[in-house]
Amino acid sequence: MNKKITLTWICRILVGGLFIFSGLIKANDPHGFGFKLEEYFDIFGWDIFKPWAVGISIIICIAEVMMGVWLIIGFMGKVNAWLLLLLILFFDLLTGYTALANYAKEHPAAWLSQPLANMMGLEKPDMINALSDCGCFGDFIKLKPFESFMKDLVLTILIIIIFIRRRDIKPIFSSTLGSITTFTAGFVAVAFPIYTYMYLPAKDFLPYKVGNDIAVKMQIPDGVLPGVSAFTYHYKNKKSGDKKDYTVLVPEDKKALVGLEEELNRLKISKIIELPISDSNWVKDGERTEQILREEPKPEIHDFALTDIVGNEFTDVITEQEGYKLVMITMDMGEVDGSYIEKFAKTAAELAKTSKVQVLGITATDLTVADSILKTHKANHIHFYNMDGTQVKSMIRANPGFMLLNKSTIVKKWGQFALPSAEVVMKYVNKK
Repeated sequence: MNKKITLTWICRILVGGLFIFSGLIKANDPHGFGFKLEEYFDIFGWDIFKPWAVGISIIICIAEVMMGVWLIIGFMGKVNAWLLLLLILFFDLLTGYTALANYAKEHPAAWLSQPLANMMGLEKPDMINALSDCGCFGDFIKLKPFESFMKDLVLTILIIIIFIRRRDIKPIFSSTLGSITTFTAGFVAVAFPIYTYMYLPAKDFLPYKVGNDIAVKMQIPDGVLPGVSAFTYHYKNKKSGDKKDYTVLVPEDKKALVGLEEELNRLKISKIIELPISDSNWVKDGERTEQILREEPKPEIHDFALTDIVGNEFTDVITEQEGYKLVMITMDMGEVDGSYIEKFAKTAAELAKTSKVQVLGITATDLTVADSILKTHKANHIHFYNMDGTQVKSMIRANPGFMLLNKSTIVKKWGQFALPSAEVVMKYVNKK
């Protein structure tokens, strides 16, 4: 095997393997990838695609897996090389734009930030709608936009090599075995995301996975270093025209500054008190600027709050009340089939006889609307609380979904196609 063919094979294995991995990891959570697509649609004003976000996410997952498999086994080599090239060029434009927008938002003082904001019709760079991560590998690996763009550039180089050498891509199996391999891969690529869409992710990478204690995850772990910001004040001497910048740290604590030595040396930190404030010739020259050296730590679960119809908080119903709770969780109750609500009401009535399980609901839907829907389906005896939509999406990848808690510890989760009966719930409650 000559060097060119060897190089082509290396590229085929790397690109094919990454496409298969990327497709399967997103297929594990098609709802979650759909949410990420909605964020992209918001940025580019493609609202027309939002109702089909989950369906599009499943199609993308299938396409990635199949193109990866075809590349490795040499099926439709020339056509697949064209598809890969066109797809990666599209990804380059997409991730390049989001990386640039994210940089401008985080560095408003950079020379290109304001022009970019102006191009978008925005007054300031910090108003840019930018993504915090690309969603390329779901919630398993979160790449920042710039990291994702670099990854795509590397992939582009590999795919260009594959494209140039596309005539060397020959099938590695016989026609029969190749067809069997393609069919098997296609079956897995289609069946897996449909299964996880119906019955929740096979592997949950979110903070609300089974076994986690919500109350504990709402706390910042001990020993985590605090956030640190550098505030730079700009001064100008009215007489001489000299300018001076003075930077201070918040907080200025030796423990808090661990690991930031390189940043501190670059900033050449000085003290604001060294400024000759008594000299009236020194005046402020513009607004102070802030640079975040370390983000303020957040607990894995934040913004978790339950409220009633008038806005009173009842978060302690989940975090502090003892006992088992069966919770129906729905992002948009208006999109829930009434039969699910009626079945849940039946399960709630049967569980009420045992006095062992409290039944309640959480929704991002306005409670006035939710109560009307519950009344229509004879489920208005179940108390529902409001919660921020982002948290609802993170709690369970279904609309509706169901969660069994023991105090604030998650015991079991079910998707909309696996609504548990009272008998099933009691098996978990009585399990020792």
